[in-house]
Formats: sequence, C-alpha cells, structure tokens
Amino acid sequence: MTASIGTFYIQSAFATNHKPVFTIEKIDGDEKEVESLLLTGFYYNELTYMGEKFEISLEETKYFEDSSFFERIGGVYDSPRIKQLQKEYRHFMRGKYYGVNAYFENEDYVAYADVSYKNPYAISSELKFSIAVLDKQTNKINSFHHLVPNSGDFWYLNVLNVQVIDSQLKVITQNDMKESNRKETHLYTFDLVKNALLNDETILSAENKTDEHIELRTLHVDDPTSERANLVLVKTNTTVSEDGYMEEVTKEELVVYDIASNTSKTINLENLSEYGYPEYVEGSNVYFVDNDENGTQKIAIYDLASEQIVTDFDVDFPDSETMWSIGFNDGKLYFVDSFIDFEKPAHVTVVDLEDGGILFKGEIKSTDQKGTAEIYNIEFK
Repeated sequence: MTASIGTFYIQSAFATNHKPVFTIEKIDGDEKEVESLLLTGFYYNELTYMGEKFEISLEETKYFEDSSFFERIGGVYDSPRIKQLQKEYRHFMRGKYYGVNAYFENEDYVAYADVSYKNPYAISSELKFSIAVLDKQTNKINSFHHLVPNSGDFWYLNVLNVQVIDSQLKVITQNDMKESNRKETHLYTFDLVKNALLNDETILSAENKTDEHIELRTLHVDDPTSERANLVLVKTNTTVSEDGYMEEVTKEELVVYDIASNTSKTINLENLSEYGYPEYVEGSNVYFVDNDENGTQKIAIYDLASEQIVTDFDVDFPDSETMWSIGFNDGKLYFVDSFIDFEKPAHVTVVDLEDGGILFKGEIKSTDQKGTAEIYNIEFK
C-alpha cells in the first residue's frame, strides 16, 4: 500500500495544470434548473496524446487525475445516488456492489439485493442472492444469503429493481440462460421475517433466434431506488441477416409490470410509432421523444391508465452540428451537445415536459486548449 500511495503522489506531482476548465453559462432561464446537473465526459489532448475522464457541474470541473488516491479506490465517478447512500448509511453500505438498481429506500427501510457468483462458467455453478435490509426505526440490519433456484441454468442475473412491500422483498432480475439464447425476466419474492424465498415467477421471456434478435430495455426513471408501482420495459424484435447484422425492427412492445399485484400488460407500439420512441416514465406517464427532419424535437405523453396519448408538443432548441445526449429528471428533459468544440460552445437546454416550455438555455464553454472533449453521460446530484 505504501508503494502505491507513493506512486500516486509522484504521478500527481507531474500532472499537467493546463487542462481546460469547463463552465456552464446561462443564456436565458433559471440557473437553478442545472444546479443538480452532472456531466461525465472524456478529454483528449492532441499535443500530449493523453486523455482523461472529467465531470462538469455548475460549480466546477473535476478530473479523475486530480482526485485523491482514496477517492479513486472508492469510485470517484460512482452514481450520485450511491454516494448519498454511502454518506447517510456508511455502515450498511460497506462492502456492497455499487449498481444503483440493487438498492431501495423509503421512509422505513434501506434494502439491497444482488447476486454473487461461484465460477459462473462451470456447469454446476452456484448463484446466490446477497440480501440486506436496514430498519430505520431500530437501526438493525437483517442480512442473509439464498441460493438462486435452478442457478445452474443461468450465466448471470442482472438486478433491474428492488422493492420492499408489506414485509416482503421483491427482486426483479433479467436472467441469461446457458442452454439457449433466451433471456427471462424473473420476480423473486422473499419473506423478510423468515428470510425465505416465497416465490420465483418468470414474468417475461424472450428467445433470440438465428434470424431474429430480441432486446429488453428499461425506461429511464428519476430515482431507481425509490418506491414505484410499475416496471416499464421496451421489447424490440429485430431481423438478423445471414451475416449476423441486425436489419429491420419488426415489432416493438411496451411491457408494463405491476410490482404489487404481479400482473403485466403489453402495449403494441406500432400504433404509436408516429410519436417516436418511449424513453422516460414518471408515475403513470410515459414520455415519447422523436427528432424530426427539421431538427425539431417532438414530445408526446402517454398515460398508462387510459392507454392513450394525452398531449404532444414540439420543442425548438439551438441548432447543433454535433450529436447530443439527453437526460430526464423531475419531469424535465435535458439536451446536451455530446461534443465540445473549443472554438464553439456546446448547448444545454432544459425543457418542461408538462408543456414544452424552455426552462433554461445555456452554453458549455472552456478555456483555450488544444484537444477534443466529449460528453457521454448525464446524471443528477
């Protein structure tokens, strides 16, 4: 450890101080709309041929190289939500995986569920649930492990969502099968009093074929760790050529799974294709986003209860010669240019998803520097 720390400080001492500083500058609107915005990107210096990850917020530009040794070990670019949980529940969070979908928090509990592996490539591999629940009232932690039923059938399990409902822990996973190209979405229900598995239910199954590929994708939500009524996924069927290239989307469906009642419904997206693609869900609203030929962004709101589009509108945002990234938070849509040209600022636009009103317009500017910078992730503190 001593050698590692020494090496770190030597490297830091030789680090360049001439990296660009990025600032978010307001053109119009309320600056508070970007106070929680956190952009992750990569800077490449064309003079030194060196590159480095960075974060941009309203307050500062932070480079990975400038982080302390212990920040790097702890994961300086972990999810802001994970950092918050680590700060508030340090003892509970110790030694746990940092995937945000593996956590749940409400007024009474903080819960965690993930899957540990014992040689996943072996025929008789063991997959075990690692479960921990903190009771906020008593400050007691209930931890236990449970073997995944038929664990030898799966390559791995990816946790999509964790919920605590009426003294039961519900864990939704996507399972990759060993003996076929099938993916299954499972709901595992645990009794938190007896620390026992009550039920293992397959709620969705999709098998890839030689000429067809099926993809399952969950929609964006504000906080994956919060209580929610539904898990909403998009199921996409795509034809595959003889050369293995995906060619044409033949079918798209919205799968809405009610977590409390263990029921699901499927909505054919063919009749909604004119509204673009579902990206974000907040409560009972699913938000469709589409970019038309003129660069105008089209937004449509689909109500899950009435199963219809309740409103749609167009949003005009600054012309851009580069690709852009989008993020969703608190009923708002964030557009950020993906590429920062040091001779031309990148745009930041915040849209109110209620009516399409522009809440903030701004630019990302940088100090003069030879190099390129790319924004590839949008998060919120």
